[in-house]
Amino acid sequence: MVLLVAGESLARAALATAFESAGLEVIQTDQADAAFDTLRRFTKISAVVTDLSLSGPRDGLDLAKWMRENAAETPVILVSKVPVHADLRSINPAIAIVVRKPCPPQEIAEWVRSLVEVN
Repeated sequence: MVLLVAGESLARAALATAFESAGLEVIQTDQADAAFDTLRRFTKISAVVTDLSLSGPRDGLDLAKWMRENAAETPVILVSKVPVHADLRSINPAIAIVVRKPCPPQEIAEWVRSLVEVN
């Protein structure tokens, strides 16, 4: 099961469709706070894909920081329109990749599948 966190509804829908086509079960949300709740409730989240820019007061890096303490083994894929200059390993060693937008949803789905298969 993959948790998809993206503020833009059209982008989130396109990614969810690509993930499902790749055989992945998806839970979707648009805010980090809702992602926190989902990660607390569902123990079978095998990867998180989050946009850096989210609805609400927190962003994708806030989610990755929270996951370091609360879901440390779950791999994270960050998606961003802008280059990320933060020291990602210090934020969360489970950050597997940063995807620069625009990127085909099918390509992201394949990266997620490879992460899920490894874990």
